[in-house]
Amino acid sequence: MQTISHLRRERIALTTIFMAILLIRIAVAFLGDEASQFSDAASYDSYASAIVQSSDWLFNPDFSGHYRAPAYPIFLAIVYSIFGLHNYLVVYLIQALLSSFTCLYIYMLSNKLFGKGVAYLAFGWAGIYVFYL
Repeated sequence: MQTISHLRRERIALTTIFMAILLIRIAVAFLGDEASQFSDAASYDSYASAIVQSSDWLFNPDFSGHYRAPAYPIFLAIVYSIFGLHNYLVVYLIQALLSSFTCLYIYMLSNKLFGKGVAYLAFGWAGIYVFYL
């Protein structure tokens, strides 16, 4: 059985790593540039703008984002309706938070499957892995 001080140290370590991962993602959000007009993000942005600005987006086959699945554009449209159109920074910050919790989930799953050592390694690696940022 683990002692209380051991559990407390583990909780502090997990919180510290989680906060570092979150701060890295927030820094990347502030350093990231806005959606380019030629990128994938521009397509999602135009889809979300169509959702916010017009009510016929669901049934109109001619609007700009009709070939994409609507889940992520609906998320963007919700953010845009609360914080304003093309507010990329808020989107990036929300994604930073979700991504940080995904890293925590990777830790918890790794801990159950492989043990603490592998779990900490997976947590740290997911936190700095470039494609997860």
